[in-house]
Amino acid sequence: MKLLTFFAAMMLLAPSLSAQDPNFSQPMAAPLYYNPAFAGTAHLARLSGVYHDHWSSISSGNKTFNLGYDQHIEKLGGGIGLFATQNNFRSGVASSTSIGAAYNYSLRISKKLNFRAGIKGSYNTRTVDPSKLKWGIGHPPEPTKKYSDRYPDFGAGILINGDNFYAGFGADHILEPARTTDYFDISRGVYRKYVAQAGYFKKLSSDPKGYVINPYFVLHKQESVSQVWPGINLHKGLFAGGISYRAIITSPAKTHINSDAFNFLIGFNKGRFKVSYVYDYTLPDPRSAARGSHEVAMAFFLGKESLSRTALKDTEMFQRMF
Repeated sequence: MKLLTFFAAMMLLAPSLSAQDPNFSQPMAAPLYYNPAFAGTAHLARLSGVYHDHWSSISSGNKTFNLGYDQHIEKLGGGIGLFATQNNFRSGVASSTSIGAAYNYSLRISKKLNFRAGIKGSYNTRTVDPSKLKWGIGHPPEPTKKYSDRYPDFGAGILINGDNFYAGFGADHILEPARTTDYFDISRGVYRKYVAQAGYFKKLSSDPKGYVINPYFVLHKQESVSQVWPGINLHKGLFAGGISYRAIITSPAKTHINSDAFNFLIGFNKGRFKVSYVYDYTLPDPRSAARGSHEVAMAFFLGKESLSRTALKDTEMFQRMF
């Protein structure tokens, strides 16, 4: 009975261990996480970090952190980047770490159009530690062995952009790497993931400090689950605000659309520094006790500003993104 209870509890961890990667409410706050073609797009060197506290009302919820560095290097013909992602589920019962690098080749198609094609590789570890589970009276844990596995992973992506729009497509876990942990029957490996992103910037006046609107769209698909979130941000001088809506579409047998959350953003952007905060309001459903998530992101831009006029326009757009 104890063993049966143990495995019933561990099945709650299955989504974090197999089918779905963690997501960020601000995809552009972790550009290399979704698409290596974004490396070096700001031309200036970019140091970025984002922390997501999922279902913060639950002390043992899902917490994810991503740190990245990227820059454009003219002698290499494109951008390079380094990134690290750490995910902690239920206070360490399950955790994962990924460290990797990215490169893309940049091709200027015309004065107003640029194309990038990128690749990335990473080294990954995932761990399940049943000793950190909290059990009720009369149900002490049976297995105490700590399970972990390590594997390489690869991704690729493309990006096309002008001075006021971008559109990209990325694929991760291309080889669907197998994992060795025998906690679950996950010999199928890590599911391949696809992410499509697009956005547009429109100045509402000729005033350099005037209003700028930024509608955008993200589509994320992994196995039989898709997430779509359209959104819009409004920039005015040093400040920005925005709202987006996220829906989850599942289609294992019959397509089902679930309204997941509204995301509310506030941001501050001055020169070479920007910071933003997002609150995810989870829409009422059976998980209402776990409603609400928080996310904080920051970015610093480094290096010389002696860039071409075209590069300066690109830099302005990619520095504005939240």
